[in-house]
Amino acid sequence: MKAIIRASKNPPKCLHVALILAFEDRCAEGIQRLLANGASADDCDDNGMSLLLRATMIGDPEIVKIFIVAGADVCRSDSTRPSFLRAALLSGNIETFLLLANAIAKQRPTDFLDTDSEVFEVLSLAVSLERADLVKQFLDSFHANAGLTPRVFAGIAGDKVMKSALQLVNAPTDQEALKLEEADKKTWLGTLLHEAATLGNEAVVTFLLNGKADVNELVNTGGSPLFAAV
Repeated sequence: MKAIIRASKNPPKCLHVALILAFEDRCAEGIQRLLANGASADDCDDNGMSLLLRATMIGDPEIVKIFIVAGADVCRSDSTRPSFLRAALLSGNIETFLLLANAIAKQRPTDFLDTDSEVFEVLSLAVSLERADLVKQFLDSFHANAGLTPRVFAGIAGDKVMKSALQLVNAPTDQEALKLEEADKKTWLGTLLHEAATLGNEAVVTFLLNGKADVNELVNTGGSPLFAAV
């Protein structure tokens, strides 16, 4: 352990070697100290696999959290390897899955509104595997980070994946969302903007405004997004 910490004072290559050694030993304290002293949270092993991805595939939430807190990029992709969120799903570790879902929501919240994103691909996979436990955690994370409820999103965006996810966990019916399903889909951006403004989610509001959502558009929930933000 002392040798690892001493190595952190040496050039970057020594930091890399020390980090690999600490990771192989599953030494959480050593990893944390090395990252705090300049080792990269996005570092990879000799095979080019990110240490965070390896920790995710193993299902070690303690080490996964250390890398996330140190600033690891959880949104980067590599076509030759599974994404972090997909690896977390396949590992079956709920805590690891939730850590990464929340980290993605903070680093790139718009992924939770883009039905073509990898986030929704993973949700679809979780539904197909009937992993109700992971799906529920995902929906809770969605609600906490996306600026709107999953039921309302499914209703106004007409997203089949989200609807299937809600059915899998027997989510209670939201009458307001059912009304929104019948609404003209052309107004869905404005409706999302209304709820995001109500919940004070600045990142989602900015994303929707860039998508040409109208701040003055009246929606079924009553009032305009601009009024909701006041």
